[in-house]
Amino acid sequence: MRNLLIFSVVIFVLLALTVIGDLVPHERSRWALIDSLITGKGFEVDQHKAGLDVAEFDGHYYSVFSPGLSLLLTPYIFLARILFGSGFSEILAVRLLSIAVTTFSAIIIYKLLLRFSSRRSAMISTMLIIYATPIYAFSETIFSHIYVMYFLVLSLYNLLNLEKISSRMIVSISLAMTFLIEYQSIITFSPIYIYCILRRRRLRDIIYLIPLLIVLGFHLYYNLTFFKHPLNFPEKFWIGYPSRPAKPSYMFSTPPHLGLYMILFSPENGLFIISPILLFAILGFKHLWRRNRWLTILILSLWLISLLLFSTWHLPWGGSSFGSRFLIPLIPTLSIPFSFIIDNKLKDSNPLRIFPLLIITFYSIATSTLGAITSPDLLFNCVMYSLIVGGIRCLPLAWIKPNPIISIAYWITITATISCIIAYLSFWKKQY
Repeated sequence: MRNLLIFSVVIFVLLALTVIGDLVPHERSRWALIDSLITGKGFEVDQHKAGLDVAEFDGHYYSVFSPGLSLLLTPYIFLARILFGSGFSEILAVRLLSIAVTTFSAIIIYKLLLRFSSRRSAMISTMLIIYATPIYAFSETIFSHIYVMYFLVLSLYNLLNLEKISSRMIVSISLAMTFLIEYQSIITFSPIYIYCILRRRRLRDIIYLIPLLIVLGFHLYYNLTFFKHPLNFPEKFWIGYPSRPAKPSYMFSTPPHLGLYMILFSPENGLFIISPILLFAILGFKHLWRRNRWLTILILSLWLISLLLFSTWHLPWGGSSFGSRFLIPLIPTLSIPFSFIIDNKLKDSNPLRIFPLLIITFYSIATSTLGAITSPDLLFNCVMYSLIVGGIRCLPLAWIKPNPIISIAYWITITATISCIIAYLSFWKKQY
């Protein structure tokens, strides 16, 4: 318990050191909806506050996103506004909440990995999943992916113990929450429902679909109320970019092979370009297959469906963002096969075989830290330029004017700190 507490504090503090210190609210459409809900204007938003992610219907403007996350955050932001006032204080409050959610996700990932590997491997794998991937850059934003990630890892953790009623309820509620936050979750996480059905095969377990049906009813009622038809989702009425108005036929217009390249290997957003450390997880699937074939098939199915869906989306990588943000909820699923590789490497005393992994690890941490201290709204090939010209945007140094030397020094310091902690865990001989 003591080690877990220390580990949790370390995760939170390192995330807090890169919390963005400016007044820019990411996902303006969600902020606009929250502001409307707090001020009693209902679900209609101010077009100018909401930015581009707006749906227009009968002369009224609405957030193009599911209202779920905004509804969940409204009481918290309302309280922050009462206590500290509006403006930066409420933005900072949400960023700290997102960091806390990311920390809780890390704890669940760690506890999940303890079922497959040693404590040391679980700690190292968890830290790499958080700090050596785009999760780091989005860990303190209002983007929905971090919150969906939390509920996904919570459901995965409880999937391994479906014989308990409490575990089945947690899985049921967690999946319903992902659907409340993001519409596409009902498609991308459908393998989990199939997994539960095939593992249980009991008709009475249909009761666990009730939370999902409640959320589905909410979405259909929301659509009927504001868009005059239960199947008229806000995305259908997205106003689009000024130069390219939205059309339903345009939504899935990217050739799949091009979309996969953009998501995984492009220098602008490619997941494996930013975090090549994740490639080692592919090697770990053969070990996971020997331990748990059902779980292996489930994880691969989750990735297959998401890659097929988002590779054809009109913005496969998620617009101007650091990495393929649509894949962020799924990245923790790779921690399980990845932990097998870490476990094997920790037992390997040959430094020549470990050295390539160390180099790739350091590179992945350094690139992910770049996104964390600049902005999650920047493409990967722009973050270094932004760091040098615009400086870092972290709260601890927000009072300093843009200075390339200080900015680069802070980047190196954060990268070195995380790398040293992981190296300490890797080479400390005490058995966990």
